Amino acid sequence: MTRSRTTAKTARIQRHINRYLKAVAKRLRDRPPAEKRELRRTVEDHVHERLHQAAGDGPTVADAKEVLSEMDPPEPVATYQE
Repeated sequence: MTRSRTTAKTARIQRHINRYLKAVAKRLRDRPPAEKRELRRTVEDHVHERLHQAAGDGPTVADAKEVLSEMDPPEPVATYQE
């Protein structure tokens, strides 16, 4: 795969991840900014880890959709308390 195709695929995968993160963020309105940033970072890291476990170094958009479909819905993720 050429570099430009890889970059485009990576961008499409990240758009799907960002859509999920945005849905989580909408439910974090009442949280302090630092807590929102930390939760977003934690969730995004978890998504990327799951994606790597599922597809290794060559994930596809379909892999990303599959991983995201297996994640908890945004509402419970946003209400998670440590």
